[in-house]
Amino acid sequence: MIDFVRIFYKDKFKLEESIMTDSRVNEVNCVFDYKSDELKYPYKSKIENVEINITNNLGFVYGSLHKFYNSWKTGEEQNYNDFTYSNLIEVIDYLSLRIVDFDIIALTQLEVGLNLDLEISPKEFLEKNVHFHSFKGFNRDINYSGGGKMFQFDYTQFYIKIYDKGKMYKQKKNILRFELKLFRKSMFQELGVYNISDLRDKNKLRKLFILLTKRFDEMLIIDDYSEKNIDKKDLILLNKYTNPRFWNNEIKNKTRTTKANHVRKLNQLLEKYDLTNLKSSLKLQLLQKYLQFINN
Repeated sequence: MIDFVRIFYKDKFKLEESIMTDSRVNEVNCVFDYKSDELKYPYKSKIENVEINITNNLGFVYGSLHKFYNSWKTGEEQNYNDFTYSNLIEVIDYLSLRIVDFDIIALTQLEVGLNLDLEISPKEFLEKNVHFHSFKGFNRDINYSGGGKMFQFDYTQFYIKIYDKGKMYKQKKNILRFELKLFRKSMFQELGVYNISDLRDKNKLRKLFILLTKRFDEMLIIDDYSEKNIDKKDLILLNKYTNPRFWNNEIKNKTRTTKANHVRKLNQLLEKYDLTNLKSSLKLQLLQKYLQFINN
């Protein structure tokens, strides 16, 4: 569930010294000024996929802990398989030995996500069944090699990605990833997460999962339906309500009461025509994948 992390060193000298004196670090890249015969910042190094970047004044360490585990254990840098709590602890313990203060320095970005199994291709699912998040259309619609697809919804403190993880890594299975990246630290600090060490706490991980499911609940995901099975007036409403332009333009300046009435009518339509089964099954799978993560 825990994926990308980014930590920030105000005192970059401690980080720099630990990297420069660690015999296990094979390579540190920097700029060599031929004229002055000086090495210049930034200094850059890597432990598997985890990047270490040291500038004139600051230090940063960032990367996917899920991908790190796979790269470290199997040599394959990927996150299409399932990550477990014990895997996470093993990674934190190891990197805390390799990178000075890794587990206690301030965490500035955090990403949580889970891989879900679909019966249909994720691309088909995104194109046919996913309409918007929190009544807002996607900001990015990305098609990538192999026939994969991604929707990204951007906000000031976070973004949501929902995409074909299987195609990204040329897998035959239909793997959909739902991912939440928090780049405003107040969002995870209010859950009690301040540093990497806090990710050892299962109660704090549970709070992060609840936040992930909250964002998922805000998605409009609708089952396939045949127009001939829906009353004409209801079909007009359904087409209107599944278009983000209606919410962002037509009723943008309406009162809260008016907007709430439209939300209620949309939910009534979804219930009337039994169009929430797909979303319900995916939410159940989110819970199952979280329990698999936390209990292993």
